[in-house]
Amino acid sequence: MIENGTFLLDSDEFSGENGLICACYSQSELVEILKQKLNLRNFTLITSENLNVKNGVYIKDSDIIIYGKIN
Repeated sequence: MIENGTFLLDSDEFSGENGLICACYSQSELVEILKQKLNLRNFTLITSENLNVKNGVYIKDSDIIIYGKIN
């Protein structure tokens, strides 16, 4: 852990993201950041749950998709 909610992926064998920094936000935190930094407005949130398989290992993947206007 680098700080609260931020991690260095140093043992990730499956995603191809080994060595990258991953910052995790709640849905409401992410929306507020996008509103403040990019002027997000007129948006719709969609959540997506998927099951991915790589090298015979199943990985649950949860995504937040945000459609909206920014500038």
